[in-house]
Amino acid sequence: MTRFYMPCCALLLQCSSLSAGLDDIITALSSSDEKRVLESLSRILEAGPDAFPALLRHMHDPRLANESVFPPTRARTERSDKHPLQNRKTVGNACFDIISVQVEGTMPHIYRPFRALQRKNIAAWVRKHAGKSLDELRLLAVEESIRRVRSASPREIEEATRQRALDFFLSRQRQLQLPDLGR
Repeated sequence: MTRFYMPCCALLLQCSSLSAGLDDIITALSSSDEKRVLESLSRILEAGPDAFPALLRHMHDPRLANESVFPPTRARTERSDKHPLQNRKTVGNACFDIISVQVEGTMPHIYRPFRALQRKNIAAWVRKHAGKSLDELRLLAVEESIRRVRSASPREIEEATRQRALDFFLSRQRQLQLPDLGR
């Protein structure tokens, strides 16, 4: 029993210290020191899916993220399209973006309703696919996006947009299925 117990305890301690370390690193995303924020972001990205549980714990963090690293989004006012409002990103928004961009990459705004990862489902999706590699997660996400586009009703998407979205996600799927040739 001791031969099994000791390595397991060491592994659990290592995982909990990684998690605690990531929590501190994620907290640094709100720092005004751009270099510190970029170093923190780099460490989060290096951790890959191992960072996802910690990022999920910070999804509702209301502190403002560093504006130079996480620029504000632009939203139109209801009064006028001529005066965009700036919306500063929170650490929680940054955490969502970090996970979704690692898994799904970037995409045209019009295709975002078909993303596998949405704010409402990201925690459940990550838990469901825990233990998978980033490559596996990427393929699962694009397959789910393809299913969403195909099952969308005509009220949700015009046929021309559906075809462009389908082409976009199928192209991404083909890229993900290519053998890694030193990319």
